[in-house]
Amino acid sequence: MTPYEKLQKKIFEAKNFNTSSEEIATFITNLSKENYLNIASEIESIPESVVHDSTPEKIYAKVSDMILSRAFNELGLKSSVLNERGNAADVYAESRWHNYSLVGDAKIYRLSRTAKNQKDFKVTGLDTWRKDSEYAVLCSPYFCYPKTKSQIYSESLTRNVSLFSWEWMLFLIKNDVIESPACSLADIWNFAETYQKNVLLPDIQKRYLEGEGKFIENFVVNQNGKLKFTIDDIFKYQVGTVSTRAEVEKSYWADQKKIIRNYSKKRAITELIEAKKIDNKIKQIDSYVRGIKCEFENK
Repeated sequence: MTPYEKLQKKIFEAKNFNTSSEEIATFITNLSKENYLNIASEIESIPESVVHDSTPEKIYAKVSDMILSRAFNELGLKSSVLNERGNAADVYAESRWHNYSLVGDAKIYRLSRTAKNQKDFKVTGLDTWRKDSEYAVLCSPYFCYPKTKSQIYSESLTRNVSLFSWEWMLFLIKNDVIESPACSLADIWNFAETYQKNVLLPDIQKRYLEGEGKFIENFVVNQNGKLKFTIDDIFKYQVGTVSTRAEVEKSYWADQKKIIRNYSKKRAITELIEAKKIDNKIKQIDSYVRGIKCEFENK
């Protein structure tokens, strides 16, 4: 059983949100770096079998904050998950050396979810929730960011909210990037403000993510002199991870169809399949995987 599978088992077996969250937080804290990275590479996708608004779904959201907080700790910052409810950031981190702090928000999605609008990303909210912190960082699956015109890019630039990704976080950690007295990561969290000076607003959704990826990669090269892993290496691995997960999630929906087909009335079977939009979900997963493969191959 992989570390992620162990985590998944703990989440599905959870009976009480608060107690289970505390137990899982301890589990994540005690993970080795290698085992943590296994979970961090999987966490961005919520299993299709998780019931909407259930205790496991709520714990998954909380766990994503824990994984993001651990990521900041791996990078040498001092980070914790905040327990405030509503209208507040979920993660806080501060530099041990360079007198800055940041707030963070982790985003995870189901592979079958077809629509992600600007409200999902909470850019404006993060700007408000930073309070006295210098930086605000949104960590989402890279391939879930809008590929067409979206207000989140202009909001990111005008409000200096970093549109970060789980893939870039893995890139930094796998390349052993750690903040130190001689190395501040502030420029990474401040990318939006820097980039605002160099891009015209009509171009931002086309160039923002590509520009940020190159900036992060160059930052690591300048600090370490060389790369153990390129960003393309990370994307290639993540595309494979998502593809494997897609087969698992499709199998879940295929099994659900089998269960429904054992119902007593044919009409009820048909209506239930349509009501659950199972075929659409499977098609969306296939479309998502094709899209990220195509985007990676054309990078």
